[in-house]
Amino acid sequence: MIITCAEKVAAPNKSEYFEAVDVGPYNTLFYPNVDSCLSITYLLEGNYLVGGHIGYGANLQPEVNGLRVKQKMDQFVAAAHRPITKVFFIGNTKDDYNYPRLIPPDFDFDNVHVIPSKGGQMNVYFYSSRRWLTLERVSTKAELFSGSIDGQLPAFVA
Repeated sequence: MIITCAEKVAAPNKSEYFEAVDVGPYNTLFYPNVDSCLSITYLLEGNYLVGGHIGYGANLQPEVNGLRVKQKMDQFVAAAHRPITKVFFIGNTKDDYNYPRLIPPDFDFDNVHVIPSKGGQMNVYFYSSRRWLTLERVSTKAELFSGSIDGQLPAFVA
């Protein structure tokens, strides 16, 4: 099953421009149209995924919404009763998000992966059962990266 995690850009309150989802194991986590926003993915033991998507832009409060999405994601992690094994940040990694504070406390930084977007919208797919990541350009559906999350990941996406 594909679970979509998209920031709520139509929310009436700018402090709600985020989304968090509990994907579970053996499902696909899909982030549509990642460009100026930030996707956060926690991989838990047993290929269990938890995702968050934070909108970015004038007055969208990315730092505040970053904390809100982390709180929601942490609730999903606690309910799953599984430890986090990897953390992924994909998209806009500008300082406005202060994304390092979204990393769980005492987490091994060797298991934190940051893939900045250098422009252009992309779709992000995490396939939990295969432990696979695919990044594709929205406009052309061209594959920007496709590979194991346990292998070499791109330093950035252009």
